[in-house]
Amino acid sequence: MSSSYELLRDAAMLVASIDESDGDLCPFEASMEDLLQRVDDKTLACLHVLRKLKVEQEDLMVLQRKLMARRKTMEKKEHALHVRVMQMREAAEELGQDYEVNNKEYSIKRRPSSSVVVGNIALVPEEFRIPQDDKVDKKKAKAAILAAERENKLVPGLKLQTLMNMNWRIK
Repeated sequence: MSSSYELLRDAAMLVASIDESDGDLCPFEASMEDLLQRVDDKTLACLHVLRKLKVEQEDLMVLQRKLMARRKTMEKKEHALHVRVMQMREAAEELGQDYEVNNKEYSIKRRPSSSVVVGNIALVPEEFRIPQDDKVDKKKAKAAILAAERENKLVPGLKLQTLMNMNWRIK
């Protein structure tokens, strides 16, 4: 007959086998069958494993929340630093320096880009809409807007918005 301590230890080892096998349940299933063969009170053994699984799931959920909060903080910091670099380059440009930098440590380039802005979805021709959620196929719409602009025409409900992007990389 197994003691509670032994059942708890075996339950912990079973749950750990899931982590060790990167989520593969085959080792867990085999170990669970082995445990059930060795103990007299199979129900108690299963309950100990269930309790350990529940605790592990709760721990993982706490860790997941912490990681999500950490990721969001990092995304905000990344955006803030990106804005700061853009502001520094714009300030340098105002002082007569080039916005673009290309040296042996890093490079910064600025280029215009355009993005489709939907003014009134009801006016957008059907060919540019994505059927399921009343979305606009922006790639198709952009090509049509550019073609229409060459002929001094407009595409109803759409216009191009010019944005400034900054590309940079550490060499």
